[in-house]
Amino acid sequence: MYIIVITISDGNDNTPVKINITVFGIILVHILNGILETLVSILYIPVFGAQIKYN
Repeated sequence: MYIIVITISDGNDNTPVKINITVFGIILVHILNGILETLVSILYIPVFGAQIKYN
């Protein structure tokens, strides 16, 4: 089971808002992983963090 954790912070060191999305399906997850890595690497914003955890 793949869990996509997207953390968005307002930049004021407050408690960040975490969006947890559980995705079933390896193909879909690989597509999302590629999209997230592309967005983070090209349109990287310091207050935005995205990572994919595998449980």
